[in-house]
Amino acid sequence: MIPRIQKRGQRTSGLLPYLYGPAKHEEHDDPHLVASWDHNAPAPGRAPSLTLRQLQQLLDQPVENLDQAERPGKHVWHLSVRNAAEDQLLTDEE
Repeated sequence: MIPRIQKRGQRTSGLLPYLYGPAKHEEHDDPHLVASWDHNAPAPGRAPSLTLRQLQQLLDQPVENLDQAERPGKHVWHLSVRNAAEDQLLTDEE
């Protein structure tokens, strides 16, 4: 697996269209939501009725539940991973 750590950000609503929308530079084929505070969080593509706005609201719930003064400035962290050529491709179940 080859990781590429992105910088922190403050807008979930800015990241999601980049990940799930048509790409301008690097195509995002079959993106997966791997981790969030809610392990049952659905992801666009696997829950077709889910909108990016709904996913953004779900992912931002823990931050929105904090008092304004306690909210971190940059709560979005993005890590891209891809398989190396010799890596086994995993199924969703795996």
